[in-house]
Amino acid sequence: MQQQADQDPAAQASLLTQSDDVKKVGEETVDGVRTSHYAGVVEVADLLNERGAKSALDAERRKKVIEQYQQLGVSKLTLDIWIGPGDRTVKFRERAQAAQGPLDVSIRFFDVNKPVRVQVPPASDTVDLEQKLKEAGKRLG
Repeated sequence: MQQQADQDPAAQASLLTQSDDVKKVGEETVDGVRTSHYAGVVEVADLLNERGAKSALDAERRKKVIEQYQQLGVSKLTLDIWIGPGDRTVKFRERAQAAQGPLDVSIRFFDVNKPVRVQVPPASDTVDLEQKLKEAGKRLG
């Protein structure tokens, strides 16, 4: 799970180009933005060919993503992407069956090339995710 959280959304979304069955699902409004929704399924084993990499950096990022899926025991990914004005990704979703259970991750993109201000929350509102994952792993065996 921690490895999944560290993944680059752009690298994950680019995997949809590897699907042989990408279909336009339809037109949808996502948080007030009119989008075109596309979906496809890709076999993780098929991702090993290099047809999606554009540069050495892309190839390295892609390789890391594939290795993480393999470590999770994922063999097939169901991918959805919603594209809005200016060909910008508005939403991306991936679903899979991993060795330890289902994986379902959605990512929303609210803006692009805008400054971001992040305010550190009070310590009382935070947890150590790594510690929580270790605790959960011990409970689950």
